[in-house]
Amino acid sequence: FEKKMKRLLQEKKPDLVICTHSFPSRVLQRLKQRGAITVPVINVYTDFFLSGIWGKTAIDYHFVPHKDAKRLLCTMFHVEPRRVIVTGIPIHEQIVPVQKRKRRKNKRILVAGGNQGLGKIKQFLMNATHTQLTYDVLCGKNETLYHEIKSWNNPRIRPYRYISDPAKMNELYDKVDAIVTKPGGVTMSEVLAKRLPAFTLSYLPGQEQMNLHYLRKKGLIYFLRDNEPYDQQLLRVLMNEEEMNEWEKRIDGYWLEHEKTAQEALAEWIEANIYATKKR
Repeated sequence: FEKKMKRLLQEKKPDLVICTHSFPSRVLQRLKQRGAITVPVINVYTDFFLSGIWGKTAIDYHFVPHKDAKRLLCTMFHVEPRRVIVTGIPIHEQIVPVQKRKRRKNKRILVAGGNQGLGKIKQFLMNATHTQLTYDVLCGKNETLYHEIKSWNNPRIRPYRYISDPAKMNELYDKVDAIVTKPGGVTMSEVLAKRLPAFTLSYLPGQEQMNLHYLRKKGLIYFLRDNEPYDQQLLRVLMNEEEMNEWEKRIDGYWLEHEKTAQEALAEWIEANIYATKKR
């Protein structure tokens, strides 16, 4: 991998390398430590934790998801604070953040994760009986799931095929009151930007499990248990004015940690390190 990476850099001659995955970051770190390459590298982390695979000490800049991650890099790995910027996990510019959401009596719930199968998704929907709740279900490219849900002819459960357009996804986020999803880094970052109460009932070991651990610790996601009807658990949270007020405070605290967006940080870096050099 190191030989291939070095050859690729020699061919392309980039001004900057941005890593949104830990493996190339690790390879680039090893090359930089040996003095084999000098190209600047930025890590853009796409989960709520920093795995041990990411390159850290030899990487030039780090765009991290939260203050805890910055503290870890600065204290444990002795990275200079100026090289670590709290940007949050980047989202598409067409996913437009909101400052406040209206609270409605009848709740519309977005169910996401159908492509690989949000674990227990059919079990969840088959037990969705409360009339105060309606469901929009993202089936992704899972045509079997899409057709099965459609065959139920339930006016309160509406399936969607894969949505590739971020603008359409943004519109759907704006129409719902909460989301049931797997704790993936980018999805949860979008959900936090849209200020949607998030619930999960399953996760994969590894990244999703680690994300869930952080998000639950910060009170940014709710875990649905199997020993009580799911719709009752949803309503108990969503109809609790006091809990929703506390949840909004936690969301505010999460956003206050951010120093700038990844797009802003990247634009500033390019202006200072590439355009300024070329002007000279």
